[in-house]
Amino acid sequence: MGDYSRGLAREQSCGRAEPSGIRLDHAAPGLCRRRCETSSPARPPRGETSSLSRCDLAIEHGDGPGRFVLLHAAGSGPRPLDRFARRLAGPGWSTLAPLLERDGRPLVGQGTDPFAAAVALAGALIGEAPSSPRVLFGHSMGGLVALKAALAGAAADLLVLYEPIVLALLDPVSDREPLARDSACIADFRACMEAGDPEAGVRRFVEAYGDGPWEALPDRARAALAARAQSLFAEAEATNRATLEAASLDALRAPVLLLSGSRSPEVLGRMTQRLAGLLPDVHHLVVQDAGHMGPVTHPEATAAHVAAWCARRLR
Repeated sequence: MGDYSRGLAREQSCGRAEPSGIRLDHAAPGLCRRRCETSSPARPPRGETSSLSRCDLAIEHGDGPGRFVLLHAAGSGPRPLDRFARRLAGPGWSTLAPLLERDGRPLVGQGTDPFAAAVALAGALIGEAPSSPRVLFGHSMGGLVALKAALAGAAADLLVLYEPIVLALLDPVSDREPLARDSACIADFRACMEAGDPEAGVRRFVEAYGDGPWEALPDRARAALAARAQSLFAEAEATNRATLEAASLDALRAPVLLLSGSRSPEVLGRMTQRLAGLLPDVHHLVVQDAGHMGPVTHPEATAAHVAAWCARRLR
């Protein structure tokens, strides 16, 4: 099964067991959902964000003053990051992983600025952390959201990005072939959606970013993924068309850990290398044997890299 397939399937097949310290309302079989809202100015109970209603679900671990805010990949939600989050929530740390949706609709891909709502959510959640250090983590689409939030002034002391989708940084000439393959993937996804065959579109997207066949997924997982095809397409299309000015990156003052998988598709490696060459304070690490869904499929190794780097930068 491909890395991306495994990550998405984990979200769809989440059980009814609730992680320690988290209160969730079970809206439907297989779907754990709790609205994040409270009007209290005090620090909210475990598992909740504060002030306004901003997203449909958030998962929190740990009770330390240091805070990781974890932003997920397109179509996956926060639950696939749970093992990764638990390993980061050690002594002195807590983690908060929001679902980038509100009222069942993705925050990415809506309105005239398709990233405004998700960027605002990331900035609000990192800003509400009770004290420093504050670390903003983003994976894939979430990595782009985290990067945009940091550039917009989010109060992050450190920024950790796992293969953020920054296609806008690629060169239309030297990177022509991987860009063409990526554009063809999104075009095929759209054509399948318009033809009323969402499963074929999801299959095309999943196999482009994974390392195994669609048929390796269980029937239930394939059906669940197809059911979320509209949200996945909206997020993927907005992410792949996102703009990002290379010159703006020089203004980023937060130190950045840039992570990539040794088995990821070529286009992702090119994006990561290009971004690494543009950031003013960056450390690039490769997670061995991992692909694009490294935080999901290799949570121990990924979290170890993150924890060790944060410890060094915060001395």
